[in-house]
Amino acid sequence: MRFIIFLFGMIISTYGSVFYIGSMKSEGIYYSSLNLQNGVLSEFQNAAKLTRPSFLSIDKNNKRLYSTNLINWKTPGEIVSFLIHDDFSLTKLNQMSSRGGNPCHLTLSPNKNILFAANYNNQGSVISYRLDTDGSIKNIASHKIHYGSGNHPQRQKEAHAHSIYPHPKFPFVYSADLGADSIFIYKFDQLSGELELIKKESLRGNILGPRHMKWDKKGRFLYVLNELDLSLSIFEYLNDGYIREVNKINALFNNSSIENLTAAEVRFHPTLPILYTSIRDKDDLNRDKISVFKVEGSKTKLIDVVPAIVNFPRNFNLDPTGKWMLVAGQRSKNIAVFSINPKGIPIYTKRIYEFPGEPVCIEFLN
Repeated sequence: MRFIIFLFGMIISTYGSVFYIGSMKSEGIYYSSLNLQNGVLSEFQNAAKLTRPSFLSIDKNNKRLYSTNLINWKTPGEIVSFLIHDDFSLTKLNQMSSRGGNPCHLTLSPNKNILFAANYNNQGSVISYRLDTDGSIKNIASHKIHYGSGNHPQRQKEAHAHSIYPHPKFPFVYSADLGADSIFIYKFDQLSGELELIKKESLRGNILGPRHMKWDKKGRFLYVLNELDLSLSIFEYLNDGYIREVNKINALFNNSSIENLTAAEVRFHPTLPILYTSIRDKDDLNRDKISVFKVEGSKTKLIDVVPAIVNFPRNFNLDPTGKWMLVAGQRSKNIAVFSINPKGIPIYTKRIYEFPGEPVCIEFLN
């Protein structure tokens, strides 16, 4: 055990905390490392060439990486599996159709046997894959088309699945649908990966646009970030997969204008009871923000809002120690480094790095 810990320490001191970047208008997936002492990033290295790897997921053993990939806007996208080497380079294992347009999110089941993905376009759908022992995609287990619409004249004409997340303890998976203003709840077979719809849970309110969400570690509360009205809907887990909405709070303070702003990503701090969301400015008026919440279940509250520094922060993430936050600017094509103070508040370090394309997803090795 001491030898293993010693080796882990050597990796950290040599490489820092390694992370991968999904991107657009670039050559594909990149990787870099974060120096945990000073927040300096190493040079961005291309790890795999893909057309549009907009979202990534890494298994907890740091052996496999999965990516969405949009080939073009007229045909279904694909999901691609990779082997992660010791030098952090990637080798493609295989790929499979997503059976829907614009795959935008994917995640692994807790037992790592099943991969879930969400397709945004063509009415919106979710898909599950059974994984082989080597981490490659074995077969498509289920493909479920979403239904419903909302009141936004452009964004909610039809269903648009925007993300999919499994419960951390029970065999249920939840898909946030921006177009239908709903959470689609599925039960899944932990061996075959087959999905069974058990409920379409509508959110309270008008024109919310649920996008990304996170379960707390115990699986008691689900925090849903709504893209269109910049709010956080909080659900409590009941039993048998069912959830109940217990609160809805704004992601900006009440005196803030939300015109032409959209919410994007939601992340937990790895050790503190803090949750963060990113806010994007469609008008490029430097109103991009990171919102900070004190997590207390149904009593969760907004405690601070800080400038995101970058333009259009579609994604951000914290390193596994919780000491640093990286914020990716899609439109500004850069990544800003923030330190996290003892209260969980991000502090801009004045370190910002130009990226060779549009960074839209950041995922750290565990």
